[in-house]
Amino acid sequence: MTYQLIYVIINSRDKAHKICNALLEKNLVACCNILPGVTSYFKWEDKITVSEEIIMLLKTKSEYYTQVEALVKQMHNYDTPCIVALDIVGGENKFLKWIDFS
Repeated sequence: MTYQLIYVIINSRDKAHKICNALLEKNLVACCNILPGVTSYFKWEDKITVSEEIIMLLKTKSEYYTQVEALVKQMHNYDTPCIVALDIVGGENKFLKWIDFS
């Protein structure tokens, strides 16, 4: 079994909560962490932009990535959302088995 940590940036705490609840209800993630208070600096439309954002960390099985991405994109309020999957190459065995929730 392979697992992923999916990193998502969003600008609404309420939207983050709704996305996490939807993912959990559909059994697409084992856990969703919401980390508020991130200041992001980035270039958008040739301008340097500063924005207060929220990080979402999603723990799931790799096979669910496509479904997770689709749901996040459907519910996200950005035209180009940051959704990045990082393969988990190691970890505490009991924790990894816990991610294998279905």
